[in-house]
Amino acid sequence: MRIHRFASAADFLALAESALLAAEVENNLILGLAYALAKRTPNAGELTPYFAAATDDAGRVVMCAFRTLPGKVGVTRALRPEALRPLADDVWRACPDATSVIGPRPTVDTFANEFASVSRAVAALHANQRLYELRAVVPPAQPAAGRLRVARAEDASRLVEWATAFFAAIREPGGAEGFVRSHLDDGSLVVWDDEGIVAMAAAAGRTTHAARIGFVYTPPERRGRGYASALVAALSQRLLDEGRSRCCLYTDLANPTSNAIYQRLGYTALCDIGRYTFSSTRTSVNPS
Repeated sequence: MRIHRFASAADFLALAESALLAAEVENNLILGLAYALAKRTPNAGELTPYFAAATDDAGRVVMCAFRTLPGKVGVTRALRPEALRPLADDVWRACPDATSVIGPRPTVDTFANEFASVSRAVAALHANQRLYELRAVVPPAQPAAGRLRVARAEDASRLVEWATAFFAAIREPGGAEGFVRSHLDDGSLVVWDDEGIVAMAAAAGRTTHAARIGFVYTPPERRGRGYASALVAALSQRLLDEGRSRCCLYTDLANPTSNAIYQRLGYTALCDIGRYTFSSTRTSVNPS
């Protein structure tokens, strides 16, 4: 087993892209980030991304890991279990400040345990999620009033409030202002407008055949009116109309309402995803 660490997203894609595209939707997160980073020049002082791939004796990519935000590591499914320990070792050397890892289960469960072992950390399951994919939209049975539109600068203050609430709800430290600013700049943040904005979502992870929807949020006083369903349905259809064959999104399995909404729109379960957090005292993982 050999571990390759890359100085750039483009170099990483040169080795790993074809292997990752074999499960394009499952690997949408790492592919989308790598594609986006490969297309632009890094800003001065920006965090250097980490991309790594494990290859077997035949040179086949059997697992990848990445880090593009401080502390947040992601892994892909391990096609060979022998890749887990050496990749965990490399992540520890490259990202000693790692505070979380996300990836498909059961790979991420074992990886979290391995990383906890080498880093002498506590690994705890933070969120049990599910990745869904969609190939055709099923329109809401009762369409909500209003329309989809791209978010504008004048929406920013309200969207920062919503992003702050969204990050708090998923128990993630979030830079709400930076999130809103970056998505406004690239036109990927959309809203549902019913005589004023009433819900938001973002489109991301554009890969060869897929795109990812995230950050779906309706403020409490606007819930129960079908806005989120209408927004996700319209945004999914827009992404399909752009030429993608599939859309995907992550849900928290602790929220049965959102899982039911997305399934009614045509989303089907693809795989389960785990997010683990690390703290400073060593222990073993006990996934539930």
